[in-house]
Amino acid sequence: HDANDVLFVANSPYRTYWQVAVLNILRNGVWVPDPNTESAATGTARDAPTIPSQTDTKSVPSKRDFEAVVQVDDLSSRILPVPPGTIALSGTSATLTGVGAVSPTPTTSGQQYTAVSTPPASAPESLKASVTADPPAIVQTETALPTLPPSIGTLARDVTEGAQSPLSQAELLVNWFRSGEFHYTLDPPASPPGTDPLVGFLTQTRSGSCEQFAGAFVVLARSLGIPSRVAVGFTAGRYSRPGQVTVRGADAHAWPQVYLGPRAGWVSFEPTPQQPRGEVAPEGV
Repeated sequence: HDANDVLFVANSPYRTYWQVAVLNILRNGVWVPDPNTESAATGTARDAPTIPSQTDTKSVPSKRDFEAVVQVDDLSSRILPVPPGTIALSGTSATLTGVGAVSPTPTTSGQQYTAVSTPPASAPESLKASVTADPPAIVQTETALPTLPPSIGTLARDVTEGAQSPLSQAELLVNWFRSGEFHYTLDPPASPPGTDPLVGFLTQTRSGSCEQFAGAFVVLARSLGIPSRVAVGFTAGRYSRPGQVTVRGADAHAWPQVYLGPRAGWVSFEPTPQQPRGEVAPEGV
């Protein structure tokens, strides 16, 4: 899409990222969707899961939850953009699955739907839970990495030295990326010849787009044994009037999520340095 194309307009009491899907497989240095996500996006899924993701902590709305009403403009997608933590949908044939809000047909102009979502976790006691092997499927899947240069694991441990919990480790990684040593650009420089692209980004060029910052964060987090993944979708957009945001092509974004236990679930973080047009992260990220 052109950067100025209006993709959708949303009414929401919260400024929130708009999550479409997650990438959890690192292949040849690039984060890619798993087969179920790929099938859902292309409409080729035969037996797509129709149950909530195994990481969901609840499925019954509470008084704390909020509604976001989305009206599609120029967006064609079989996976609907919804706030992270969405637990229910209405006004659409899409169903919440382990992949996301999957629709049998692509969205069309004028289509409207409502998502019921849980606000980002903010209570310290829920965010500081220890991540153990429960549920083991998450830990095993969301910490998998191919063979990487040993220097990456060493760097992750150095950056997070002294951290006492997965939350502290994730916060130290964010602080490092946003310390002023790294820079945002849509035209990242190439790594020096003979240098692993990830190592080059982390230690030499230190300049890139949101995809590189999110992907590098997840590699470092997983090397520490922290369940994490790359979320793709859109930033919060810009207010067109009180309570209403407009999301354009320029708002396309990638960011990491870290699993912080069954109470907090998947928590969004923002390692991408502030962009020239301003801060992208809404409150709670």
